[in-house]
Amino acid sequence: MVTPNLRAIFTTGSAAMLSAEDVFTNRVTEVEAFGQSLALFRDWAARAEASPVVDVSQARANVLVYYGIGGIGKTALSKHLEQRLLQWRFSDPAPETVAIRVDFEDPASVHLEGFLLRLRAGLGTLRAKWPAFDLAFSVYWERAHPGEPLKQFLDNDSLLRRVTSRVGLPQQIQDTVAELSESIGPPAALQAGHGVARVIYDQVAQAMATRRLLSRCPFFKPLVEADANDDTLSYMPSLLAWDLESLQRKSPTVAVVFLDTFEAVTNRATRDLERFVQRAAFLMPNVLFVITGRERLDWAELEPPSDLDYVGAARWPRLSLRNRTSEPRQHLVGFLSPADCDEYLRSTLPHEGDAVMDEAGSPAGQRPLGTGCLFPARGTSGK
Repeated sequence: MVTPNLRAIFTTGSAAMLSAEDVFTNRVTEVEAFGQSLALFRDWAARAEASPVVDVSQARANVLVYYGIGGIGKTALSKHLEQRLLQWRFSDPAPETVAIRVDFEDPASVHLEGFLLRLRAGLGTLRAKWPAFDLAFSVYWERAHPGEPLKQFLDNDSLLRRVTSRVGLPQQIQDTVAELSESIGPPAALQAGHGVARVIYDQVAQAMATRRLLSRCPFFKPLVEADANDDTLSYMPSLLAWDLESLQRKSPTVAVVFLDTFEAVTNRATRDLERFVQRAAFLMPNVLFVITGRERLDWAELEPPSDLDYVGAARWPRLSLRNRTSEPRQHLVGFLSPADCDEYLRSTLPHEGDAVMDEAGSPAGQRPLGTGCLFPARGTSGK
């Protein structure tokens, strides 16, 4: 349960009619947390002795959470952070950056194929070809949707069409497939948009490019050979992470996924969708996930067996209640700094026509009123 904040306190009585926009004035801590979190990903390839992408036993430090009651400004904060990323309003030299936004309030976002394709489309702005993912996904698609071109599927959903058309996603995947296979068939087969993946699957052991993938990427062969179902699909972010890591080893590259309205995921009857989204976050440790929602994530407090795959403080040490300093971590949005608390008390809580607090921040006329219990300083009370 989220602790009541200033919005609830100051919406009773005629003397204090404050809206969420009125109280959400100080975002310094939240912005600083984002900047500190990004710093971990600028030098990703240089600092990683053993790749966390491949070693799934390593703890994760790639989820930054802002949570609080509805209307407090979490979406506005998320979009503000996205702009800071894209404009690179930080002191360090700008790396290549990409921002991927998924709002779970939109029904298309809760569909696993749509979610995964949005991740791939976002990364497509960095480069056109993502070999491990594109080839494995093409095989999956042909099995799951025989005879249905990917473009046709995307065109049937206005949101997916808009997001994926920015990079020409079907053509990107098609070009990757054609380049990886030495005997894919005539160009007409590619233009048909189907049948291609079956050819690739039959010749996957012979094609030189795919043999390199088989030997270098430990996830490729199992995912290509697995059944074409949601479970298989939910592990494919590991291939995106593997492809991204090869790019990060060549130049500084920062990828951030903004997941908004996350309560639409956590408040469902089952945790199936949350399990799939959590897999994506865990299997892409070289991507920063910025989650905004109404509830605090309980991933670090859960213990196996659980409806989620990756649980416990050993997996998510920075999401634990015990972590109050190391970014990225979980932040309760909505409480003001001590200075702001004093200002609001002076301006909005008169007593018999006089200010409750004087300019020094002390209760005027020795009237007992403490700010500490009502207005916790940042970094306390669940932050």
